[in-house]
Amino acid sequence: MQNSIDIGWLDVGTREDSTFAIQDNGRLRRVVSELCDQDNQYPSLCVFLGGKTKNHALQHLYPLNNIRRHESKAPIKLRYDVASLQSRRPVLLADGDIPNTDKLYPTVALGAGVGHPVPWNNYSAAKILQVLWSQLIFVFTDVVCIFIDDAACLEEVVHFLDNNFSDITRSQRIKASITEQVDAISSFRQENQARPNGTHLIALFQSALQHTLNGVSHPFDFVKATRKDRPVSSCAEPHLAHYLEIGHRANLPLSGLAATISSALFMDHYVPQMLATNPRMVFGTLYRSIVTTAYHSSKALWPDLCPAKEIDLVEFHFLRLYKRFSENAVSSANLRKEQLKSFSGQLCRMRSSRICLACLLQSAQHVLACGHTVCDRCAQIFGSPTSGLEYQFTIKGCLYCLYQRPLVVDVLPPTMSPAILAIDGGGVRGVIPLEYLLLVQEHLRPCTIQDVVDLAIGTSSGGLIALGLFAMTWDVAACSERFNTLARRIFRERRPSILPLLLRQMLGFISVFGDMAKWIRWLLHDSCYDSQVFDTALKSAFGERRRIFGASREDPRGPRRSGPKVGVSKSYRRGSVGIGSFQDGGLKYNFAGEIANQVSLQIWPTAMGSTRMLSLGTGKAQSNEQTPHFRHVFRDSFVRRGFDAWMSTMETDSDWKKWRGRLNDSVKSDTHRLDVSLGNAPHAIDAVEAMEDYRDLVILQVGSGRMARDAATTLLVSRFFFVVDSLPEDTATAFWCRGSVRCKGPARMVILALENLYPDGLSYVSDCGLIDKFGGLDSLCPSCGCYSRSISLLAHHLEYTTLKAKAYELAKFCDADVYLFVNHQRGSFVYNSVDDRSWPPNDKNLEQQYPNLERLNFSKMESLPESPESNLSQLTRYFVTRLEHFRLLEDLYRRMDPANVIADEEAP
Repeated sequence: MQNSIDIGWLDVGTREDSTFAIQDNGRLRRVVSELCDQDNQYPSLCVFLGGKTKNHALQHLYPLNNIRRHESKAPIKLRYDVASLQSRRPVLLADGDIPNTDKLYPTVALGAGVGHPVPWNNYSAAKILQVLWSQLIFVFTDVVCIFIDDAACLEEVVHFLDNNFSDITRSQRIKASITEQVDAISSFRQENQARPNGTHLIALFQSALQHTLNGVSHPFDFVKATRKDRPVSSCAEPHLAHYLEIGHRANLPLSGLAATISSALFMDHYVPQMLATNPRMVFGTLYRSIVTTAYHSSKALWPDLCPAKEIDLVEFHFLRLYKRFSENAVSSANLRKEQLKSFSGQLCRMRSSRICLACLLQSAQHVLACGHTVCDRCAQIFGSPTSGLEYQFTIKGCLYCLYQRPLVVDVLPPTMSPAILAIDGGGVRGVIPLEYLLLVQEHLRPCTIQDVVDLAIGTSSGGLIALGLFAMTWDVAACSERFNTLARRIFRERRPSILPLLLRQMLGFISVFGDMAKWIRWLLHDSCYDSQVFDTALKSAFGERRRIFGASREDPRGPRRSGPKVGVSKSYRRGSVGIGSFQDGGLKYNFAGEIANQVSLQIWPTAMGSTRMLSLGTGKAQSNEQTPHFRHVFRDSFVRRGFDAWMSTMETDSDWKKWRGRLNDSVKSDTHRLDVSLGNAPHAIDAVEAMEDYRDLVILQVGSGRMARDAATTLLVSRFFFVVDSLPEDTATAFWCRGSVRCKGPARMVILALENLYPDGLSYVSDCGLIDKFGGLDSLCPSCGCYSRSISLLAHHLEYTTLKAKAYELAKFCDADVYLFVNHQRGSFVYNSVDDRSWPPNDKNLEQQYPNLERLNFSKMESLPESPESNLSQLTRYFVTRLEHFRLLEDLYRRMDPANVIADEEAP
């Protein structure tokens, strides 16, 4: 018996809710995968529309294909020409019936979640098929062949052809015509840079399919489709305007600025493996409006500036670069590098801490020793990877001034989420987060805190700690000692006032007027401590010329290292730059965690997964709820209450709870908060004498060691990321995902730290169960020392929502008391949205009557009629009676394998 291959490509089906959906059977991907070199082969698509005559003609046109053996019930089928499969221009063959909107087309039944839903209203299945042909497939088609023999309204033409032409002669003439048209169209596409290879064809077709589903009123744009997953930076306009501004300050000519802007834009679009589309179309579609806005905003810098002339000059250089790019096979990055080096005599005068000077479109993230800036992306483009460390790159020299001093840059892998350290401010109470860091560091050994953190943010004293750890690279113990010295030096003595001393000598007691004079003196000096002492202490600790972002003369010799990103929160009054303009960020907003989360989203907007965060507080004050019997005229006055209310902004525990409450339950375990109640200890932020008492609070806190161990585990685990070997198919069912787990940073030390914490061993798990053993040191590469563990896991649909998320959707329905029954491989669990046991139904067989409750979602429940809604409400309440039994099972399974339990953490 001969094997039959299903050649069905696209189909129209009906879902359970009677709505239409388009089913893509993945035929195009399978056909392209059979090409011998799909990156260097450029397929042509020919469409044949008709019935029996079409099928008979295809047998004569392509005899090697054995047309009869490969059939499908799908209305749109796809195959390839066997004779041209190995050629540079293979021919793909799509065929189907002639579209007829008057014809009643039978649709296939589709399961829940299968296919792409059709959002258009009042479209029949035949009309949908016509749209697929005309607005989707024809976009990629070179030749369309319609067999009028199969047209019902052309009887005379069919009769004439049947009587005057034989099948073989007619087919041969058609084949010759098709071959001629394919060659002509292919040459035309090649001349206009519109010939996609096999890989590009798959991606463009999927993008066109989604575009067609979203609406049929706008044509498909190939240029925009190439940038669907990598859009032009939203900061491109202000960055180019800033580049023109610093170019004006450096006295650079407009012609040189236009040339460097064009090469930056060219490098942004024509990345490796990018479809080489027409450069004029690319510039007009993506960049013309951006460049226009930038030049118009800079018109005040050059009174004689003609924006239209400069824009045309940028486009002219853009087209010239494409000519070299296509003729000489020079990469866009090398073209950019050559141009920057040729202009280095002029560009060396430019400086900016806002934009990456290598690409102009991204923000500055790293500073070379010469002062010029680069971003993470340019570090990967112009740097060389470091052996033995994942995603670490070395830039050998500056492209702007040609200064040769290496810069080592750590880049966050694209499939890795950042690990954040956020330290709140609190004056001398900064010893509390330092004491927690000492506990965490004990569990991290032999790693250091710098090895497992990607971003460190601090407010006020927390910012000084972050600078010491990550800018000065002090270890935690040294940072703690230096902080002690710094705090005692800064808060050693308040500004004295001679008036209270005179009043004491005259009146013999402390006068309230003396206290008022002291407060007035502090107000006039804008501080109660000497700012000169503060400045001197900071300079002695961090260096006279140290910069948070930038190179200094105090940097040690050798390659410069740009490690974790560090920041200090501050606020300032807009428009003022003098003394008193800068305000301590801790008094403005002291919770560093939310600031760090916002900064992280700006630095890594495309980071995958949940952000791991360790938030460190500086003590929680206990409010005094007792009402005094006698009100003190000064101590309990509105002035004192106002001061207490102002100082309460330093308390961050409530801010932490609000921020964490907005997170999804599935990622809350990735965030840790280490803080302690101050109890009877002084709450002031300048109580130097209580610093040791603050440390003792952390040491004596119940569970502080366990919390530090959990935080260290999260930081260590955050170093591992998954690399997919190949992209999975977009399927509605579960699929196998194969790849490898890698480790960022010093892999050997990270593994040793985990093995010290968990000597019994670790395993990779998912919601489907155990995946594989951790591997440990055995998974290190013997030559380079990198960690690589190949694993395979059964993953859900790409748009799969967790059962807990479905439960929340159920809970939204009509204010009903909803409970979700979840089938599990080891038992059954119940998710409850409320604790209501008032009405269990009498019917004990509801579970058997409704076995698929977990498949219902919120949108389907809205469309249910009144009676099914009532039954659903009864059903959901029924599961409450079994809650206690399943809760015992749930606790048991959580202890056995936490990754496989689906339950609500906040369930009563």
